[in-house]
Amino acid sequence: MKAQRIGYVLKKYPRFSETFIVNEVLELERQGVSVTIFSLYTPNEGRFHRKLSEVKAEVVYLPDLNPVGLFRWIYDHRERWSERGASPANALWESIVKDEKRASREFAKGLALAHEIEERGLDHLHAHFATSAARVARLAGSLTRTPFSFTAHAKDLYHESV
Repeated sequence: MKAQRIGYVLKKYPRFSETFIVNEVLELERQGVSVTIFSLYTPNEGRFHRKLSEVKAEVVYLPDLNPVGLFRWIYDHRERWSERGASPANALWESIVKDEKRASREFAKGLALAHEIEERGLDHLHAHFATSAARVARLAGSLTRTPFSFTAHAKDLYHESV
C-alpha cells in the first residue's frame, strides 16, 4: 500500500542547488500524495527556482528547543511515548553516544518532528542525504513508529570524512 501522507525531512529548504528535490515533490503531488516538507534550518540563500511556486506542500521549519523547553516538552508528552513503548531517554542516550557534538540539537529537532508526525498523521518520512536530516528522521520515526527512508547522494558516499 502506497503511503499517502509523506514528510520530507531536509537540512535546509529550499536550496538553489537541490532542484531534484523540488522536482520529486512536484511529481509526488502530481500523483496525489500529500507532502509536508520539514526543514531543520531556515535557508540563507537569496536565489530560488521558479518551480518552487508550483510546490503545494506546506513547509515547516522545526524549532530549536532550549534545554529547559526540551525537557518540559518530553515531560508533557510522556504518555504518548509510553503508549508506543518508545523511550526519549534511550533515544537521547543513543544520540549522545554516536555523536555528542550534534546530539542535543538533533534530538530536539527529532522530538519536534515526532510531534508534527503525530499531529499530521503522516504515514512515512523521507530524508535526502545521509546527514542530520536522516538522523532526525530516524529518531522521530523510531519514537512514533513511523517508517522512514533516505536517499544517499554522492556527497554522502565520496566525501573525505566518510
